[in-house]
Amino acid sequence: MAIFIIGLLVQAGLVVHCIKTGRNTIWIWVLILLPGAGALAYVAVELLPELLRSRGARSAVRGVKRAMDPEQDLRRAEQKVKLAGDVHSRQHYAAELIRMGRPAEAVDVCRSMLTGIYDKDPVHNPGAKMFAKITYDRFLADRIGVMDSTAVTLCRDNNMRIRVFKLATRGNILRVCRGEAIGTVIES
Repeated sequence: MAIFIIGLLVQAGLVVHCIKTGRNTIWIWVLILLPGAGALAYVAVELLPELLRSRGARSAVRGVKRAMDPEQDLRRAEQKVKLAGDVHSRQHYAAELIRMGRPAEAVDVCRSMLTGIYDKDPVHNPGAKMFAKITYDRFLADRIGVMDSTAVTLCRDNNMRIRVFKLATRGNILRVCRGEAIGTVIES
């Protein structure tokens, strides 16, 4: 008797759901005329696909995939570095190495990154020339992706000079503080 009442309540709830969400009215007849099978069909055809497309479901699937294969993101980031070799993909790869508990390798990846601003990608073009100086306007016009354009605009508006250099090289911070000309200067 209790199972029958629970079945009727579920059936009534699905009918109300069908009406409130504007589903095809044929589902009302299916739910009423086929009590058990109609409810299963409605859930399988209408509700499950919608639930699987939700943000929460996608997040859960990603979490399960990450638990099953924890190094998947690391392999994907490594593949991007091999294909593109740009600074952004190397940053992502270094972040994944750190997330996987391999900071020493991440330091090596970071050291291989930026030394200044180049006219072309130095990874793909061995003849790329590093700029000693570049103006804010040229940096923004050429859409150089070394740093955020909003930050460069704020520095330009406040007349703040920017020096782009390889941070990972030992002693470079001290050299910049001493005024040595390393890397690239962005100024007016």
